[in-house]
Amino acid sequence: MKLGVTAILLAVIFHFISFEDIWIGIRRTSPLVWLSVLAGFLIGHVLAAFKWGLLVGQGLSFSTIVRAHFAGLAANIALPGVAGGDVARAAVLASKIESRHRLITGSIIDRLIDVAILVAIAALGAAIMGTAGQTGVWLQVFAAVLVILGGGVYIALPGIAAWLEAHLTGAGKLPMLVKEIATYMAGHRNRILVCAALSFAIQVGFVCLNVVLAWSMQGPTNLAVWLFAWPLAKLIATLPISLGGLGVREASLAAVFAAFATASPVVIAVGFVWQTILITTGLVGLGVQFLSRKRNSEPSGGTNVGPNAR
Repeated sequence: MKLGVTAILLAVIFHFISFEDIWIGIRRTSPLVWLSVLAGFLIGHVLAAFKWGLLVGQGLSFSTIVRAHFAGLAANIALPGVAGGDVARAAVLASKIESRHRLITGSIIDRLIDVAILVAIAALGAAIMGTAGQTGVWLQVFAAVLVILGGGVYIALPGIAAWLEAHLTGAGKLPMLVKEIATYMAGHRNRILVCAALSFAIQVGFVCLNVVLAWSMQGPTNLAVWLFAWPLAKLIATLPISLGGLGVREASLAAVFAAFATASPVVIAVGFVWQTILITTGLVGLGVQFLSRKRNSEPSGGTNVGPNAR
């Protein structure tokens, strides 16, 4: 199914846009730029592993958290999103933790934070474009509403958790999971704020890496447009409908940039080169798993992430 969707999307892309035009953009990519972007992406995911570790905690060493996170990246090559990466990284930790509920809750919160931050970054890009006169004022209003709503939810978390505790106790599994998530977030608001800040820095960093790729291909480098377009394309690409988001990401980016009179070939070229970064990172994840199994022992003296103490 995913292979079929990917093939159809690629066929549509190459039907409307010449492969030669896309290839010209790809060939402009400097090997040094590509390696630098790969290094930046790997660093970003080490930080993402640290963020996830803060949420799942339980005294696990940082090296264990990183190995599990990179197992998820390896799974993302063929199984994007919750069906692949999130389940794979959780499976690596399943036998090493004290509380599976904490692992599940922390992983879901980690995903929710990332999704919320991607929406916030897109809103930020829209607001910047509105200030520059590139879009209507309504986008600035929408961005302001999101900020106010997010701040309101953060402040109201204890009250929300208390209400859910009173009304969902004894309910089914899904309502109980919602209650556990809200209770954890209410009891660890500062930690949630730190993780949100980390997520923002990581995702904006990834946007900037795409801008660097676009610059190397003589493509669009308007940061505001990238802040708006890239998070939306990433959210769409995480839907489990294609192989690693291939085709979905490129088509989404091209559609958004087309609204700003930007030629599609170079934008799609950036998407394809970014895909090589994702695949290479997944292969690095496979290498990390192979080396860790070869050592067949947990390294001593690791830095603990997310202590048991609440």
